[in-house]
Amino acid sequence: MTLEEQIESIRSYVNTNIVPNGTKSIKADKVNIPFNEILNVMIAILGTGGGSGSGYEFKEGYAITAGVTSGFVGNTNTVTHADWIGWEIQPFRMGYGPLDESTDFTYNKTTGTLTLSNSGDVFGPNEKLFITFKPRLIV
Repeated sequence: MTLEEQIESIRSYVNTNIVPNGTKSIKADKVNIPFNEILNVMIAILGTGGGSGSGYEFKEGYAITAGVTSGFVGNTNTVTHADWIGWEIQPFRMGYGPLDESTDFTYNKTTGTLTLSNSGDVFGPNEKLFITFKPRLIV
């Protein structure tokens, strides 16, 4: 199994078993999602990559707010962020949990645009998203 497959397997397990879609247990003012940092440490400890010059690049996750963060407008179903271009992302809807790319959203990493997939689903005013970034191979 490649490193990318191992990371995706861990992410899938966490998304399914730790904070499954539909839960309402994440509070916007208390969210702390250190998942990328945990993976970075695991990779470095296992000696399979990680850190500067290892062949993998990491990006710290952060929160954005509709109507506050540039490019993120409330009452729309899309958000574009130049900082996301070239990265695979995992968005978490505050108060809901992780979004599933197969059912909840589509993402274009060339343009940095996330679009909600479900009819009538929009980002509310002041809605917050927490974005994590998947490690990427440096070529």
